[in-house]
Parts: sequence; structure tokens; C-alpha cells
Amino acid sequence: MLRFPKDFLWGAATSSYQVEGDNKNCDWWEWEKTAGLKETSGHACRHYELFKKDFDLAKELNHNAHRFSIEWSRIEPRERQFSHKEINHYREVTLALRERGIEPIVTLHHFTNPAWFTASGGWLSNNACGQFTRYVEKIVSELCENVRLMCAGLD
Repeated sequence: MLRFPKDFLWGAATSSYQVEGDNKNCDWWEWEKTAGLKETSGHACRHYELFKKDFDLAKELNHNAHRFSIEWSRIEPRERQFSHKEINHYREVTLALRERGIEPIVTLHHFTNPAWFTASGGWLSNNACGQFTRYVEKIVSELCENVRLMCAGLD
């Protein structure tokens, strides 16, 4: 009989924009409003407030890992202005996972961008790499104590 390795990670994943709700500094939020969509992300499923309950459910399902994205537009709502409140929120998320024996896996970019970044040219701008690097360095320095696995983004 085949067996998975003892340290195999079983879990689920979320995208911050899709589950957190009220992500008003994000380029997708702006697009939803200007496109006139019938259904928007709005409050989503309120994972931003309910993450501990969500992780209790994941623990009941025997998850030992959870991949989640950090919303850059929450962390840096305006260029070069980091939100300590939001950094602390994501720190609480990682600690809530650890308390339940669930390995946090951070995705640093899951397709959404801060509105200011998109307005300044987004990924086509000559400044894009430096702007993204600044955000990544901030997150890594703030969360590395509780997170050992991070990825830059998804294809």
C-alpha cells in the first residue's frame, strides 16, 4: 500500500480578494465598480473577521497546512505607506494557524494590486520591480518569525 510521507502537507488555499471582503484599495475593487457588475466581491465571506472560525473548521478536517494570500493593497494602501494595523492582522492570521497546528503558507501576490500601483503603470512601469520588492521585503521581515513557506505568486 502506498503511503504519503509523514510530513506531507494536507490543506486548502484561499485568495485574500475572494474571501476577505471590503478590499477597497485594490485595483479589482475599482474595476468591479466601473464595470457595473451585478455581483461584486463586497463583503465576500468575511474571512477577514472570521478567520479563526474558518481555521477551526480546517482543523476539524485534519488540515495541517493552509495557503493564503496577503493583500498588498491592505499592507501598502498608498505608495510607501505601510499599514501596521494590517500587518498585525496577517500576523494574527499566521499565529491562529500555528495555534491549531496548521502550517501557514503565504502567497505574496495573487493577481490583485494596490490601486495606486495600477494607476502608476502597474507591471509595465519601470518602477514595478522596486515597488514589489519593497512590499515583499516588508512582509518577509514582519512575518518570517511565524512563516517558513512563502511563494511570490501563482501562474
